[in-house]
Amino acid sequence: MENMDCREFLGQAGVLMRQRKYDEALQYLDRAEQADQTNVDVYMAKGVCLASLQRYKEAEGQFETVLRLDRRNGLAQFHLGNIYMTTGFEAEGLDLYNRAIANGYGDSQIFFNLGLFYEEHDDEEMALRNYAKAYHANPGRADARVRRIYLQLRRGELTAALQAIEELIQACPDLFEGYHLRYLVLMQLGREDEAEQSVEQALQRFPQDVGLATDKVSLLIEKGQYDRALEYIVQIESGMEFGPGDRQNLALQKARIAAEMQDLDKTIAALEEARACAEEDPVLAMNHKSLFLLASCYMSKKEYPKAQICVQEILDSKAKSEYTAAAIYFKPLLLNLAGEKQAAEKEYRDAIKQLRGLSLAAPGQMDFYIFRIFCLRDLGEFDKALELCDYIVKAAENSGEVHTVRASVLTAMGRQAEADEEQKLARQHTALSDRIYDMIAKGEWNG
Repeated sequence: MENMDCREFLGQAGVLMRQRKYDEALQYLDRAEQADQTNVDVYMAKGVCLASLQRYKEAEGQFETVLRLDRRNGLAQFHLGNIYMTTGFEAEGLDLYNRAIANGYGDSQIFFNLGLFYEEHDDEEMALRNYAKAYHANPGRADARVRRIYLQLRRGELTAALQAIEELIQACPDLFEGYHLRYLVLMQLGREDEAEQSVEQALQRFPQDVGLATDKVSLLIEKGQYDRALEYIVQIESGMEFGPGDRQNLALQKARIAAEMQDLDKTIAALEEARACAEEDPVLAMNHKSLFLLASCYMSKKEYPKAQICVQEILDSKAKSEYTAAAIYFKPLLLNLAGEKQAAEKEYRDAIKQLRGLSLAAPGQMDFYIFRIFCLRDLGEFDKALELCDYIVKAAENSGEVHTVRASVLTAMGRQAEADEEQKLARQHTALSDRIYDMIAKGEWNG
């Protein structure tokens, strides 16, 4: 009779747990425990409820009770491992995960959690391995597939990523992200015709998907078909439903088109539209590249206070990017251009300290040295600037931008013949990827 009571209370608690009514479920689990104090399912369910309510210490006690009753219970070890991971005891959590697996627990979530753990700790091989185990345990586990693909892309493994994307599309054909990723990788591989075919096929399947439509816009821009891209944006805006995030992406595409056409005013208008979307939705943020381009546009129009606001947004962002060092330099540069010489000098000194600190932390990152050189050049401290130039030329001799930087210092010193020779060397090497250094060196925005 008591066991029947226990099962009934457990069933009632289960209904409440599925409704996320954990406090109410605990009341029935207490009754179930009174009916049978040896039933591991009761303590397991209580632990899950308490953990869901973030009452971790109490939940820990319940799972430990399960393990006293059944020391090889992999599910309890998994849940207890989750608590340790959540509360900062990662070594203990990792040990429990491994014990759970050794005891036969093979749910996809444990491998996904391990993938996240190893990815956060920069062990990419183990992360890749565990994400693969997660979706082998559950082939429909799209999140594990997607994280593994992004990790492959970060490692530059484009061919492997493309194969994984095809597997993702086959396993999860209704997931938009697979088609989007396939487009991105095909474009990076230079397989433009296949990328176009992929986007068109995806749009036939998902005709109202704004993300895929935005991929098509991006493709048209890459092909230089700016008028067609703009016409298609109008179709999207008039015929599809979308939120601030999609609207921001479309605005950024309009900014790309305007920048390619060297239309400064339209570039600014589109970027400000994207910026307004970020202000409308607190989840969104204006990416650093777009903010930097907007700052550059305002600098070209000599609207220095507006440019300063954009630069400060980059500096205030918790996220760091390749544009952070540029923003550190732009802060005093804009003051200098505005004629605020005294304030600019103070900011230049501060920027040099910041950039030097970044260089000490990452000696191989040339950007930090380059923008420090620009600060020294603008302050007229040419000897120090050339000394750093000598280092970056040796450290990155096959990079075009380092010669462009040295040329800018020599030009500022009036040594134009030597500067011209450096520019010749620059042209022999890699073209500038984002044209940041060239723009700064010349003091102009060229779209």
